[in-house]
Amino acid sequence: MPSEFDACQPEVSENEISSIADIHKRFGAKPNYDFSKLRAFRLLSGAHSYLEIGTFDKANLAYLSNILAPDAFIIDLDIEENLNQDRLLDQELHPNQTICRVRGNSVSKETIQSVSSAMGDEPLDAIFIDANHMAKFVLADFANYSPMVKKDGYILFHDIQWEGASTTKGAGKGVAQALEIIHKYVPVYQIIANNPVTRFFSPLIFGPIWGGMGIVLARDL
Repeated sequence: MPSEFDACQPEVSENEISSIADIHKRFGAKPNYDFSKLRAFRLLSGAHSYLEIGTFDKANLAYLSNILAPDAFIIDLDIEENLNQDRLLDQELHPNQTICRVRGNSVSKETIQSVSSAMGDEPLDAIFIDANHMAKFVLADFANYSPMVKKDGYILFHDIQWEGASTTKGAGKGVAQALEIIHKYVPVYQIIANNPVTRFFSPLIFGPIWGGMGIVLARDL
């Protein structure tokens, strides 16, 4: 296992749980004690530039504001406007942290260009893909935004155990199938609950399973 993941191996601490629980309460977000997310976010300690794709309730960004560098540049990309949560997030950010809000469909050319323009000439330390969970959109976000990451940076994915929907209205494969495809070309690592970090593998049981974090090291691209 690459040494970068040493920081992710320990189980979630009481302080981490307390911190995210307090943020969820203040932001009116649904309580979500996804231990895998808290462990994966340790990789972002001190990062100076970060893009999150799919940010509606802003709770992740609030939590990360205390993990990223005090002068971090944050790009908040979501398809919907959420002004109340934006105001709450502004109160959480460190004085020297800067946030750029991009609103639009993450797979549209206009949105991709807006993110690229916001970055300027500096690649990102990390991106977190947590928008539309259908496989084709996860793959599109990976293809469009992973080239924007520094060679020593990270691409993170959420809900990597979700295998899609089978209803007529929303039929389609999910994040798990997208990562199966990516894993054929570059290594994908996974963090599931408080289990050890491993290489990615598909869920071993049937049913709509959520949670889990996938990570690609940008140097492997």
